[in-house]
Amino acid sequence: ADWASMTKDLDILTEKVRQSLARTITKLHLSAEGVIPAITLSPGAESSISDAVQKSDHGAVLAFDPVDAQKMINNLAAKLEKVTALNYHPIVICSSQIRMHFKKLIERFLPNLAVLSYDEILSTVEIKSLGTVEIFDAD
Repeated sequence: ADWASMTKDLDILTEKVRQSLARTITKLHLSAEGVIPAITLSPGAESSISDAVQKSDHGAVLAFDPVDAQKMINNLAAKLEKVTALNYHPIVICSSQIRMHFKKLIERFLPNLAVLSYDEILSTVEIKSLGTVEIFDAD
């Protein structure tokens, strides 16, 4: 409701609601050690996704190269295997500007993967990076 007078874009409003729920979202994903173990996106991956977002009359859509998308998903899948081997529940953290688009990109292949933005995590909580997803480096 705080943002409804400023925008009618449902995607933006959804992100603002998620940011307002930061305390709850943080609590849901805290490990026993009191940190959030997560996989992050490299600056290059974030930039590539951001650059592929196109505005239209029907909202923003992601026009991402399918080959690059497959490389990123393969790289993410490899990171997820390592994270689950460490007995962590996999989480991906990225910027709020691309969170929704990244989630839509991967949800068909990884429907249960939580994708959070940095704005949805309380600033007092440590994020423990368990890996970084790249587009072009599938190691």
